[in-house]
Amino acid sequence: MKCFILLASLLLLGIFSTAEAESSKEFKERIGPIAKTCQTEVKATDDDVKNLLNRNELTTKSAKCLQRCIYKKVGVLKGDKDDLASKEELMKIWGRVYEGNESILMKGEPIVEKCLTHVLANKAADGCDAAAQIQHCVTENLKA
Repeated sequence: MKCFILLASLLLLGIFSTAEAESSKEFKERIGPIAKTCQTEVKATDDDVKNLLNRNELTTKSAKCLQRCIYKKVGVLKGDKDDLASKEELMKIWGRVYEGNESILMKGEPIVEKCLTHVLANKAADGCDAAAQIQHCVTENLKA
């Protein structure tokens, strides 16, 4: 019985790891070209792009501004004041970014709601910091 439980646990871990790897690959394929365009615009480093695409915490100002640029291009942040898109708009964006990955798509609404609430409650210093807050919230909740 212990052997069966161990085998089942390893199988679930393998499935989760595969789903996570597929999610990362799809994310990089969809966001990578936008990140490269934004890298030039905000003068971000290759490490900034790498950290962003690997969903690492964004610690440098240039990495945070790289995320802001991407969010502006896909519609998460809008206008001169970096207004946050509505929940409905964010759900459409989520669907485009994670199209084809049902496990991530199903997590979308609760994550969007949680991160909207978090970002609106914690006023960021500027659009770059707001983008980093959003990215951190989404990344942490995808892991859950």
